[in-house]
Amino acid sequence: MSAKRLRLITFSGLALIVLVLALGVALLRLNRLSVRYALPDRQSVLSPAPGGKPAGEGEAVAVTRENIRAVVAALERPKAYARTIHVRLYYGTGFAEYTIESAVGENASYASISGPGGRRFVLTAGESRYIWYEGDKEYFTADAKSSDEDAMILTYEDIVALDEDAIQDAGTVRHNGELCIFVEYTLGELGYKTRCYVSATSGLLVEAEQYDGERLVYTMTSSDLSLSAPDESVFALPDGTNPAAIR
Repeated sequence: MSAKRLRLITFSGLALIVLVLALGVALLRLNRLSVRYALPDRQSVLSPAPGGKPAGEGEAVAVTRENIRAVVAALERPKAYARTIHVRLYYGTGFAEYTIESAVGENASYASISGPGGRRFVLTAGESRYIWYEGDKEYFTADAKSSDEDAMILTYEDIVALDEDAIQDAGTVRHNGELCIFVEYTLGELGYKTRCYVSATSGLLVEAEQYDGERLVYTMTSSDLSLSAPDESVFALPDGTNPAAIR
C-alpha cells in the first residue's frame, strides 16, 4: 500500500471519529432542556417551613449545580402513592437484586422487600417502625425512618444536605421519555459518585446509580407508579392491628 493511500485512510478514520464525537455532544445538548422552576425566597430555600413546604415565593430559575439543592427542597411530592422499586447492590462479579413494593399514605408508609434471604416487611407510622418476615405472626419495633430509607433508595435529605463542592453537575433532561431533574455528586465518606434523576412531574426519585471509582455498586429504578391513595389494609400488622388507622 502506498504512503499516500495510507495517509488518506488514516485521515478518513480520524475524520469519522471527530464526526461521531461531534454528533454525541450535539445529542447530549439536545437532550438537556432549559426549564425554569420557581424557588422560595433565598433566605428560606434550604429551610422549608413547617409541613415541608418552602416559605415564600421567589424567582424562577433554570436548574444548575449552584441551586439544585434549593430546587429539590422546593419540589412537592404526592401525599399518597404506590410504586415498585428495583434495586441492585453490586459486589465483585455479581450482584444482589431486590424488588420493593412501596406504598405511602398520609399517616404511614409500607415496604415489602423481596430479595436474598426472603421477604421482609417494614411499616412506619408516627415515631414507630414495625418489621417482620414472611410467615411471621409477630413483629419487632424500631425507631422510625423515612419511607425512602425503608425502600432502599436515596433520600431528599441526602441531596439537600450536600455541600456545594460535592456537586459536579445538575440540570434538566428528558430521561426515558420523562422530564427529569438530574444531579451528579459525591456522597459520604466513601466518596461514591452518584447520579440521580427526579421526576419533574411527580417530584419522586425515578432512577439512581452509584460508583466506587469506576465500579458500579448500586442502581435503582422505579415502575408502576400510582398516585391513588393506598387502601388502609396495606398498613396492617401481622396481628391485624393498623397503626395508621389508630392515629
